[in-house]
Amino acid sequence: MKKQKQPSSLSRLMEYAGGYKILTYLSWILSFISALTALLPLVYIFFIIREVLEVAPDFSKATSIVHNGVMAVVFSAAALLIYFGALMFSSNITGTLLFFNSKDQKIGVKTGNNHFTIPNCRKSALFCLAIT
Repeated sequence: MKKQKQPSSLSRLMEYAGGYKILTYLSWILSFISALTALLPLVYIFFIIREVLEVAPDFSKATSIVHNGVMAVVFSAAALLIYFGALMFSSNITGTLLFFNSKDQKIGVKTGNNHFTIPNCRKSALFCLAIT
């Protein structure tokens, strides 16, 4: 008897996505861009620290601290907005709904007409979601 090959996680995810595969890829791209953008505030904070250390003890010569601080805040906000966009794309992938079946106390996912229960998930919903 031939052993059936298990589908990869990516192919299973794309199966859930159905006709919204492009949104899945867009959400990945936006998440990546958000991660890179979230690193930029650290660079600007480094610039602030470097400038403070260079001009110490005469801090009146530090002229770009405010600019670097504003840029750190701007890039932090931009990273959050970009990530929010990524979440919007990924949440619209299939219209999946997480459900809790109170009859047998199982957690599952509903995608269209299909219902999938998460194996071995009973009672502790947060724990089950954390491990899946």
